[in-house]
Amino acid sequence: MGVIGSAKLLQAVARDSLLPGIGIFAQGAQKTDDPIYAIIVTFVFAQVTMLFDINRIASFVTMTYLMTFLVTNLACFLLKIGSAPNFRPSFHYFNWQTAAAGTLVSGISMFFVDGVYASRVLGVFGVFFFFFLFY
Repeated sequence: MGVIGSAKLLQAVARDSLLPGIGIFAQGAQKTDDPIYAIIVTFVFAQVTMLFDINRIASFVTMTYLMTFLVTNLACFLLKIGSAPNFRPSFHYFNWQTAAAGTLVSGISMFFVDGVYASRVLGVFGVFFFFFLFY
């Protein structure tokens, strides 16, 4: 299921034209719209990663998940303190303090697990941020 889910995500990114040069992955099968090219590339990528050190892969996956939590909490925090009129969270215990605490805990956890990988992931995030900001 992981390969199919990742391939469908790649298909969605290609259909939205978020990254240049990956338009071929937007195509799907005629009847089911399954992303055949994206499934093949995702499968090959998954098989190649099995040749690497599993501890490094686990650290990288942990960093990307923590980065996802950090960015989500940061976005909620900024939307709340910015008084965005369309931001109405339904979580009963949500407030700006919990969003700020989630951002800090995620960031601290990243450096607690592995500072080198945390720095790399933050660097990649910065590159993506400026790419999407000015593209």
